[in-house]
Amino acid sequence: MEEALKWVSDNFDVLFSGLGVYVISSIIAIVGYFFFKSKASSNKVTMSNINAGGDVTGRDKKGK
Repeated sequence: MEEALKWVSDNFDVLFSGLGVYVISSIIAIVGYFFFKSKASSNKVTMSNINAGGDVTGRDKKGK
């Protein structure tokens, strides 16, 4: 850990220059993409061939 802190302090200018910030941001974005990527839903519900029978919600008994 001490070696890593020494390396960061030695290369502080490079890490936080324009290119360093771009590279660090890109790495974080790629890791975040794979970590938070949504999984495809396995629930395949379709709305085909649906017939309403009996009382339909939203109308009263007289059909108004």
